[in-house]
Amino acid sequence: MPNKKIKGFKRASMKKPAIRSRGRTGKRKLWTNENMEAAMLSAAKTEMSANKAADLYGVPRSTLKDRLSGRVVHGTNPGPKPYLTRDEETELSAHLLQASSIGLGRTRRDVKSIVGSFVKSKGLLKGKTVSNGWWEKFLKRNPTLSLRSGDSTAGVRLNAMTAENMKAYFDLLQEVYDEFDFDSHPEAIYNMDETGVPLEPRPPKVIAKRGQKKVRCRTSGQKAQITVIGCGSATGQILPPFIIYSAKKLNHLWMRDEVTGSCYGISDKGWVDQKLFYSWLKDHFLHNAASHRPLLLLLDGHSSHFEPQSIEFAKEHDIVIFCLPPHTTHECQPLDVGLFGPLKRYWQRECHKFYQKNPGLVITKLNFNRVFRVAWLKAVSPSNICGGFRKSGVFPFNRDAVTVLTINGDNNDGNFSLPPPSPTLSLTHTHVHT
Repeated sequence: MPNKKIKGFKRASMKKPAIRSRGRTGKRKLWTNENMEAAMLSAAKTEMSANKAADLYGVPRSTLKDRLSGRVVHGTNPGPKPYLTRDEETELSAHLLQASSIGLGRTRRDVKSIVGSFVKSKGLLKGKTVSNGWWEKFLKRNPTLSLRSGDSTAGVRLNAMTAENMKAYFDLLQEVYDEFDFDSHPEAIYNMDETGVPLEPRPPKVIAKRGQKKVRCRTSGQKAQITVIGCGSATGQILPPFIIYSAKKLNHLWMRDEVTGSCYGISDKGWVDQKLFYSWLKDHFLHNAASHRPLLLLLDGHSSHFEPQSIEFAKEHDIVIFCLPPHTTHECQPLDVGLFGPLKRYWQRECHKFYQKNPGLVITKLNFNRVFRVAWLKAVSPSNICGGFRKSGVFPFNRDAVTVLTINGDNNDGNFSLPPPSPTLSLTHTHVHT
């Protein structure tokens, strides 16, 4: 039955009940500390009343009276007493940055534990530990800090990145640049390095049912890896890859779908050895490098790089071999810094795509190049190569580009002794000047 309007009848109001807002909604502290201090001074040292001083300097009367009576200490914030003073937070922040710089970074749990133990002695902590709310506000008050995922770095690598070692390295590199004028010829500056490409990379994160205990991802099931030698110049030129298989005999089917210009080698374990390095230097590097002479070739101190036959060949063809300091390639080697990281990420993605498109196949030596070629071409952009040379301080020459280990006297617990000068570096210096 349709509703009818009845004369003299009014429907009850359906307005929602008013909701009282919690907390103040008006503006707070419309005065400055300078005005408050001037009002306090006038009221304390003159015959001016507190009300007149408050009106004269534009501060609330009650607020001024609270400070004059001592109920509130001027300069403190309202609310509970903070766990740490500003000076204590500054000291804690400096400690956290120092710990991170030497590879001993603290976790959120560590910081809360440190602060919790400290404030318990003050009698300010009621619970077992400080809250997550304090942690979040601590980060806001200290914007130089952030929670980051750390990169696994061996202690010997961190110990090698001292100011003394880096000064010796860059001094030696500067001598070579000055002697051969490499500053004016970045096309002649090369870095060679090798990396292992696993046939079974770690699967990426995928979508699965919430709460599912195990998420399966198809892989090759092979734990082997294939060694790839890369070489690039400070101008962004990249040589084709030199691929090393673990085999007794090279199968020509492994070369299908290759990166144009690729070269191949074999060894018992699939690693570079002295014979393969000499082959790479003579038949691959010299064939693809710039025509300018001399050439500067930066590489790590692996024993395979310093076989007498290779050293003699480099001298004959005006190639200056420069050995990087031991355990510093994660910062000083351009290809480590700029190329191999993106290459591994693209390799992981392309393997995942391969299994999505070919659910019945696995990646082996026979189809390795098919997948690797796509990842290689995506990774070897000139910006990545040049970025590696720039971030490592090789070109443009920059001593401040690398992260140097700094240990002050207060934080040195004896675990970070300075390593002795590298004999390989001294040997390389002899090669440079002969």
